Amino acid sequence: MQLGMIGLGRMGANMVRRLIAGGHECVVFDLLRRNALGAAGAPASAAELLSNVDILLLPIGEDGLDPDTAARTVRDLEPRITIPVGYDAGAAGQDARLKAFLSAVGI
Repeated sequence: MQLGMIGLGRMGANMVRRLIAGGHECVVFDLLRRNALGAAGAPASAAELLSNVDILLLPIGEDGLDPDTAARTVRDLEPRITIPVGYDAGAAGQDARLKAFLSAVGI
């Protein structure tokens, strides 16, 4: 099973380290650099790198993808499981970006 992570900030990088330490295969894409290295060290797009992931973790919070881009990414990659991360649940229970993302993917 392959896990994909978009975003390698403090939270994403720590999550990936723990997943790898637990024996999981991870494919990552850094939002800040807007690129990553694919096969043979060649630059690759997020779509190229993450095209075969089973589980996709993607940030939709203030420092992540906007809800429409996140939803488009999920539709394009078609992971079996999508886990939105990086939003602020706050006292109301759901961040406005999370609500918009869920609506955009039809949930």
